[in-house]
Amino acid sequence: MNVSLLLRVKAEVVLGFLLAVRNRPVRIACLLSVTTVSLSVLEQLGQTPRTDQQTTVFLIAGSIAAVVAARLLAPGGALAASRQVAARFWLVPLGRLTGGALVVLPVVAVAALSLRTVEVSPLQLSVAAAVFSVALGAGVMTLAPAMGGSAAAVVGFVAACVGVVPPADLHAIFERWPLAQRSLALIWQLFPLPWRAGRLLDSFHWMDAAFFGGWIVTGVVLAGWFTTPVRSSDRWFRGTAWRH
Repeated sequence: MNVSLLLRVKAEVVLGFLLAVRNRPVRIACLLSVTTVSLSVLEQLGQTPRTDQQTTVFLIAGSIAAVVAARLLAPGGALAASRQVAARFWLVPLGRLTGGALVVLPVVAVAALSLRTVEVSPLQLSVAAAVFSVALGAGVMTLAPAMGGSAAAVVGFVAACVGVVPPADLHAIFERWPLAQRSLALIWQLFPLPWRAGRLLDSFHWMDAAFFGGWIVTGVVLAGWFTTPVRSSDRWFRGTAWRH
């Protein structure tokens, strides 16, 4: 592989990591996650349901991933710098996403280790939460150039919170509103939400793994395509040019 390509990738990974750790909301989210884990560990002295522990890990993973990914290509210095890189269109978002994952995954691993259960090993829980968080982060990163960092983070955070509800429960909740029921069921099937990560953990199926992998690839490709300098002025997020 070309040495210059590796150096460019390394530079974007480091920049993505720094964009995450130097952002105050990210540090606050990590602190809140550590607090949540500590309280959950204390509650394990009682009888805490296994599903509640898994849900806590997925909420932590999704929340931090949303906050981190929203800063990777946010309008301003991060987005302007991405358009100055002379490399393939996918290099910048892939490097930024990797750097952001270096911030998210250690917190997810600590949460999974602290909230481990007899039925599921910490490694399995960590892998499922990591795959989900990277897929959600890729989607949020794609939205950031168009919506702005704060709005994209809110979308990702809400998805991580409400997405823990499985489709079966969603069907029962909106039984009296068929239109809303069908619309939400479609959304629940199309986007990377925590309920699917829970299903991946409980009964591994290659379709769920491929679904998250497809979201990661799609997010990287779209983010790179949207931030390419030659094409950015012709795209639907044209308004981001004046936000620099």
